[in-house]
Amino acid sequence: MTYVDIEPEDEKTTTQMDVFPNPGSDYIVFQNACLGSEFFLELFDTKGNIVHSEIFSSLPHSLQVGQFPVSSYFFKITSANSTEQFSGRFLVE
Repeated sequence: MTYVDIEPEDEKTTTQMDVFPNPGSDYIVFQNACLGSEFFLELFDTKGNIVHSEIFSSLPHSLQVGQFPVSSYFFKITSANSTEQFSGRFLVE
């Protein structure tokens, strides 16, 4: 007989989020195997100011970035139940 220890999950897990194309000029796609139902996206400029936020309901998610100035941007994506969080950086050229 084999026993397996089951440990409780962390309250919030941080997972890899694929972002492409990076750099992008018209759009950026966020992709992950996450099965959540709703997500909150926040984009920050290099000074830490929020430049965009939105709620979306599925991954992959395409974000139009053609109107953003050429720069680096930081993102934070949080699941609706706050159990998963993704963050990273991309470049608009």
